[in-house]
Amino acid sequence: MFKSYTMNQVVLPLDLEITLQEDDIVYAVNDVVESIPFLLILG
Repeated sequence: MFKSYTMNQVVLPLDLEITLQEDDIVYAVNDVVESIPFLLILG
């Protein structure tokens, strides 16, 4: 399947038909990442 694209594209296309369920693993991953103190990352 061919999908047309532009080399100068500056924004990723957003497919509004994709929705996440409330119990999706991505929310747990996001919570873990958000709980990491920035001082640990920056050193």
